[in-house]
Amino acid sequence: MTVKLKLLIGLTLLATIPMLVSITISTWVSSDSASQLLIEQAQGQLTTLRDTKRRQVEEYIARISIQIEGFSNSATVTESVLDFETGFLGYQDQFKKLSVVEARKALVEYFSKNLPNIDFIPRDHVNTLSDKAALLQYTYIANNENPVDEKYQYINPRDSTLYSEMHARAHKGFLSYMQANDIYDIYLIAPEDASIIYTVRKSYDLGASLNSDQFAKTELAKAYFATDEATDNSFVYTSDFAAYGPAFNHQTAFVATKVFSSGFPAGVLVFQLTSDAIDNIMTNDRAWSKMGLGVSGETYLVGADKKMRSIKRAFAENPAAYLDELQNKSVDKAVIEAIDATQSTVGLIESQHNAGAIEQALAGESGSEVYLNAKGERILSE
Repeated sequence: MTVKLKLLIGLTLLATIPMLVSITISTWVSSDSASQLLIEQAQGQLTTLRDTKRRQVEEYIARISIQIEGFSNSATVTESVLDFETGFLGYQDQFKKLSVVEARKALVEYFSKNLPNIDFIPRDHVNTLSDKAALLQYTYIANNENPVDEKYQYINPRDSTLYSEMHARAHKGFLSYMQANDIYDIYLIAPEDASIIYTVRKSYDLGASLNSDQFAKTELAKAYFATDEATDNSFVYTSDFAAYGPAFNHQTAFVATKVFSSGFPAGVLVFQLTSDAIDNIMTNDRAWSKMGLGVSGETYLVGADKKMRSIKRAFAENPAAYLDELQNKSVDKAVIEAIDATQSTVGLIESQHNAGAIEQALAGESGSEVYLNAKGERILSE
């Protein structure tokens, strides 16, 4: 009888990266017995692949860190953050198109109609906004005729405010940088009540305070408050991946650094990232077999909560079949719906490999063991 041997490797990245990471590499080999020679050969092959993936992920994170540090020193950012903050603080006084009460009513109607699956009650959200934030969201979201996921196309609302004059000058530069560097969104956050004074995409966090109950526990808030204490922009904070409502509940991470203008702290610059780049690294651009992983092998990252931080191969190759499999396993319906809605397993599915091996990897330890999984398959973990 043929014995299937599945091979698993785990690792933890540099401690300076605030994300616990493990890589699971699975490949099938067949043998009449799990010989020591077979295990040693497999360990060598997988160690090479593990180290390659570790280096690629580290290089990606280092590249993003260099990018955000350089961009934070550019005139586009150092001048914009002060101008946007000034414009934001004065927006209510300068905006004359309609009253705050009318703007709040329009926002409630807009969110109720255009975001039916939103993760909050529209009226409750609008009531948490300051008057200036409500007016800003009215202008750039509710009164913006572009589709809900293309609000970034709105350049100049021509409302005779300093903020919109600044937006007309600076927005195209931020948008071009975002698109050229595969960044999902760019934020400028001011120290005044930790207010989000600018975003490229214009979701419902625009103008909001990270001190509010709605946003205080998000990874964005963690990134901002960790960075706000920095004394220079050589400090770069990278958050974990987590679902973020304004990004349509997709799993995103935030990279943040302090912005200085004429030597004085002016705010915080934040890049929002999807898991796409990490997915491409871990899946070899979805060419698993070219990594020697055959028809079922895979590599992926696992966070401290033991949930995957890169996409599951079975889902990537056949989403419908994978969702059916989850239903047959009685996986929580809300999890299945979230995977279907976001078209990703990131942050939603726990690794099903040996818990001990994952704990070992998250602790930065190494070692080897062979065990049986739930299907009776022999697993080699390193």
